[in-house]
Formats: sequence, structure tokens, C-alpha cells
Amino acid sequence: MGLLSASVSVARYRVDGKIEESVMETVLSGLKQNAITTIEDEYAEITLGWTPFGSDFNPDFEKITFTFGKFFLFSLRIDKKSVPSKIIQKYISIEIAKKLALLLVKKLALLLLKIM
Repeated sequence: MGLLSASVSVARYRVDGKIEESVMETVLSGLKQNAITTIEDEYAEITLGWTPFGSDFNPDFEKITFTFGKFFLFSLRIDKKSVPSKIIQKYISIEIAKKLALLLVKKLALLLLKIM
């Protein structure tokens, strides 16, 4: 998806040293452990995780391959909740109108008390 949206970054890494276990199993377990999840928490604004390349909405590394020849290919997906500014402005205007109406009622009540 990043290639189509014009926001691409590519990184290539090389591992120095020896990996004790199978490289495939190590990478697979890391990808599954850190796969993207939905934002379940009501207050969380962001979630991130790995997805198979070309399958942004289905992070099932068992069914979709992430190996191409001797390379691993996967994507980092970052989801962010945001509220459009127009909606925020609307609710701020509604609350300001309520506060002004309440303030006006209080001032009118004070004026009536002074008159009596």
C-alpha cells in the first residue's frame, strides 16, 4: 500500500553473528508476536505492528508468505485514531452556546431580583 500512496521507506538489514535457532522460526515468531492488532482500548490513539507485504488488513503470517528468495518482506502498519477538526468545532460551538444561554439566564435572574 505504501508504494501506491507515495510514502515509501525501504530498509535493508544484515545480521552479524549467529542465530541459535532456525532463522525462519525466529522471524516468524517475532512477526506473529508483534503483528498489528485493532485498537481495542477506548483511550488508545495509535497502534502499530507488522503485516505481510500486500496484505495490510490480514496479518496472518501462517497463510501468507513473507519470504522472497533469501529475503524477508513485510510491512510496518501504523493505525491512528483521529477526529476531524470540523466535528470538534461543531461540538465546541454547541457547548459555547449552552454556556452563554446559561449565563444569560443567570444574569436575567439577578436583574429581576434587583428590580423586586
